[in-house]
Amino acid sequence: MAERYPKKGKVNIFIISIDEPLYVPLFFRQIADKFSDRICGMTVLSPFSNKRVSKGISDTFFGLIKTRLRYYGLSDFIKYCCLYLFYKIKRDSLKILARNHRIKMIPCPKNDVNDEAYIDSLKRLDIDIMICLIPQIAKEGFLKTAKLGCLNTHCSLLPEYKGREPLFWAMLNQDKKVGVTIHLMDKDIDSGPIVKQGLIDVDPADTLHLLYRKATKLGGRLMTEVITDIEKNGLKFIENKTGGSSYCPWPSLKDVAEFRKRGKRFI
Repeated sequence: MAERYPKKGKVNIFIISIDEPLYVPLFFRQIADKFSDRICGMTVLSPFSNKRVSKGISDTFFGLIKTRLRYYGLSDFIKYCCLYLFYKIKRDSLKILARNHRIKMIPCPKNDVNDEAYIDSLKRLDIDIMICLIPQIAKEGFLKTAKLGCLNTHCSLLPEYKGREPLFWAMLNQDKKVGVTIHLMDKDIDSGPIVKQGLIDVDPADTLHLLYRKATKLGGRLMTEVITDIEKNGLKFIENKTGGSSYCPWPSLKDVAEFRKRGKRFI
């Protein structure tokens, strides 16, 4: 275990995440409820962009629809859309969370975390810890904005299942347990030092959606524990070893067919 930063008192927290109602508010609600007086600002990004975020995957509006439709199939895609609308109607959103906790919203006009003007606006906030749930690859300028670094949550026990849809691959491999990792971000994908991890038992009745809800809830709890630990004892972490790690691409149609063949369900 290595210690990167010494003990200090209350930390200034900044939140940046995509606008997504199914999982994101469940994660950040726990943090806002406990540390609203520490949160110096929040940026909510659009989930849509004109950038290709990984091989074969586009985050344009129609690109995401096409990707999700191929992934879920028509029946489950309709169920996914209904769930999405349900949480939207429930008014589960980061913007409402920010309003309820009186958190200052910081716009990102170009929807790009690496935009220099946006980074300059963050530097004026004196940020200690940045909590990020973003589908973009952050560059060095953005990563250096927070004094103690940028924290990300990944739904696996890193270094296993780096990359896309880790819980899909864990279910496909019929793992009995899955994990959640809080780690420091660096310029590569899911490769930064590990700060905290937790385990979840996989119930045979779990769908992929339910497992992501469980993992998101655990991730929020772990993040509140990390913030408490930092304020009491400083930021500590362990190496995110590369040997024996696995990287997950976006599932192919063949992978999805095998997922269903093994009795697994999306929703």
